[in-house]
Amino acid sequence: MGTIVNVDGSCNGTPTRIGFGGLFRNNWGLFLSAFSGMISHSEDILMVELTTIYHGLHMAIDIGINDLDCYSDSLLSIHRIKGDTGHSALSCICNPHTKH
Repeated sequence: MGTIVNVDGSCNGTPTRIGFGGLFRNNWGLFLSAFSGMISHSEDILMVELTTIYHGLHMAIDIGINDLDCYSDSLLSIHRIKGDTGHSALSCICNPHTKH
Protein backbone atom coordinates (compact mmCIF):
# COMPACT_ATOMS: atom_id res chain seq x y z
CA MET A 1 0.00 0.00 0.00
CA GLY A 2 1.23 3.47 -0.87
CA THR A 3 0.04 6.90 0.13
CA ILE A 4 -3.49 7.42 1.45
CA VAL A 5 -5.61 10.53 1.00
CA ASN A 6 -8.79 10.96 3.05
CA VAL A 7 -11.17 13.52 1.52
CA ASP A 8 -14.44 15.12 2.60
CA GLY A 9 -16.72 17.97 1.58
CA SER A 10 -19.30 19.84 3.61
CA CYS A 11 -22.32 22.11 3.08
CA ASN A 12 -23.60 23.86 6.21
CA GLY A 13 -25.74 26.75 7.38
CA THR A 14 -27.86 29.53 5.93
CA PRO A 15 -26.45 31.04 3.86
CA THR A 16 -24.73 27.84 2.84
CA ARG A 17 -21.01 27.62 3.57
CA ILE A 18 -19.23 25.01 1.48
CA GLY A 19 -15.81 23.66 2.31
CA PHE A 20 -13.63 20.71 1.43
CA GLY A 21 -10.36 19.17 2.45
CA GLY A 22 -8.07 16.22 2.42
CA LEU A 23 -5.22 14.68 4.34
CA PHE A 24 -2.32 12.70 2.88
CA ARG A 25 -0.68 9.98 5.00
CA ASN A 26 2.03 7.46 4.26
CA ASN A 27 1.50 3.72 4.69
CA TRP A 28 2.46 4.02 8.39
CA GLY A 29 -0.25 6.65 8.95
CA LEU A 30 2.15 9.56 9.30
CA PHE A 31 1.08 12.99 8.05
CA LEU A 32 2.51 14.05 4.68
CA SER A 33 0.41 16.98 3.51
CA ALA A 34 -3.10 18.45 3.51
CA PHE A 35 -5.35 20.74 1.53
CA SER A 36 -8.58 22.63 2.08
CA GLY A 37 -10.73 25.16 0.30
CA MET A 38 -14.08 26.86 -0.04
CA ILE A 39 -16.56 26.85 -2.91
CA SER A 40 -18.87 29.80 -3.41
CA HIS A 41 -22.30 29.87 -5.05
CA SER A 42 -23.29 26.21 -4.78
CA GLU A 43 -25.42 23.97 -2.60
CA ASP A 44 -24.68 20.75 -4.50
CA ILE A 45 -22.97 18.34 -2.08
CA LEU A 46 -22.18 15.86 -4.86
CA MET A 47 -20.28 18.57 -6.74
CA VAL A 48 -18.42 19.42 -3.50
CA GLU A 49 -17.47 15.78 -2.87
CA LEU A 50 -16.30 15.24 -6.46
CA THR A 51 -14.37 18.53 -6.41
CA THR A 52 -12.63 17.39 -3.22
CA ILE A 53 -11.56 14.12 -4.84
CA TYR A 54 -10.42 16.06 -7.93
CA HIS A 55 -8.25 18.38 -5.80
CA GLY A 56 -6.78 15.41 -3.94
CA LEU A 57 -5.82 13.63 -7.15
CA HIS A 58 -4.29 16.77 -8.63
CA MET A 59 -2.31 17.47 -5.47
CA ALA A 60 -1.00 13.89 -5.50
CA ILE A 61 0.24 14.41 -9.05
CA ASP A 62 1.79 17.78 -8.15
CA ILE A 63 3.77 16.34 -5.23
CA GLY A 64 4.87 13.25 -7.17
CA ILE A 65 2.69 10.56 -5.58
CA ASN A 66 2.25 7.62 -7.96
CA ASP A 67 0.71 5.00 -5.65
CA LEU A 68 -2.43 6.45 -4.05
CA ASP A 69 -5.50 5.12 -2.25
CA CYS A 70 -8.29 7.70 -2.00
CA TYR A 71 -10.91 7.35 0.76
CA SER A 72 -14.23 9.22 0.65
CA ASP A 73 -17.44 8.85 2.66
CA SER A 74 -19.52 9.83 -0.40
CA LEU A 75 -20.87 6.56 -1.77
CA LEU A 76 -22.59 8.41 -4.63
CA SER A 77 -19.26 9.96 -5.69
CA ILE A 78 -17.58 6.57 -5.63
CA HIS A 79 -20.37 5.07 -7.77
CA ARG A 80 -20.12 7.94 -10.25
CA ILE A 81 -16.35 7.60 -10.58
CA LYS A 82 -16.60 3.82 -11.01
CA GLY A 83 -19.28 4.31 -13.64
CA ASP A 84 -21.99 2.53 -11.63
CA THR A 85 -24.59 5.17 -12.59
CA GLY A 86 -25.78 6.74 -15.83
CA HIS A 87 -23.80 9.93 -15.19
CA SER A 88 -20.10 10.59 -15.57
CA ALA A 89 -18.13 11.96 -12.61
CA LEU A 90 -16.01 13.92 -15.05
CA SER A 91 -19.04 15.81 -16.32
CA CYS A 92 -20.02 16.60 -12.72
CA ILE A 93 -16.61 18.16 -12.06
CA CYS A 94 -16.33 19.97 -15.39
CA ASN A 95 -19.93 21.26 -15.33
CA PRO A 96 -20.50 22.10 -11.65
CA HIS A 97 -23.63 24.19 -12.34
CA THR A 98 -25.52 21.20 -13.76
CA LYS A 99 -28.09 19.75 -11.36
CA HIS A 100 -27.50 16.05 -10.55
